[in-house]
Amino acid sequence: MRRRQKISALVGVGVFISLMTTAYFWGNVQRGLLPWVEARFPEALWHVPASEAVVLTIDDGLSDRTPEILNLLDRHGAKATFFVHTRSLADYPNGTELLQEIQSRGHGVGHHMPEDVPSVSLTAEEFADGFRESEAAFNVLEIYPHYFRAAGGRYNRDTMLPLLIEAGYHPQFVMASFLPWDTHLP
Repeated sequence: MRRRQKISALVGVGVFISLMTTAYFWGNVQRGLLPWVEARFPEALWHVPASEAVVLTIDDGLSDRTPEILNLLDRHGAKATFFVHTRSLADYPNGTELLQEIQSRGHGVGHHMPEDVPSVSLTAEEFADGFRESEAAFNVLEIYPHYFRAAGGRYNRDTMLPLLIEAGYHPQFVMASFLPWDTHLP
């Protein structure tokens, strides 16, 4: 029995070290590729200069963890922008109140389409319909996002950017300078 525990502990340590090494390596790769990516895709906002701000975004909300995230941000005096799938408002008993709470605590609210269906997989008409559906949901709550992040992290500039500009959004898709890939790890 004791031998099994030692082997299990060693395997656990090995897995942890492998994950940390991979995370470190991948983080450096992402940082190294950022200048090339920014030059190649100028219609996307990847980062702001570090001397200006650190921008924290929370994706795919709302969730049952949103109140916990809000309290954590408050404890550290931090602000974030929550990119919200508007159909998630109905998934929580007080979804609309929670979204208003996010804004009342000084956080930003970003447009992330009605649901987590990759925006790039939608036809131009489907994208426009989904975009406007979320716009209507935000407007009812008197929340007016300025930033848009395509669901699934990929976009079609020719189809999507004119609609963003027409609706008065920042004329770049909000992306990220570092992706933890946590949604791809079990």
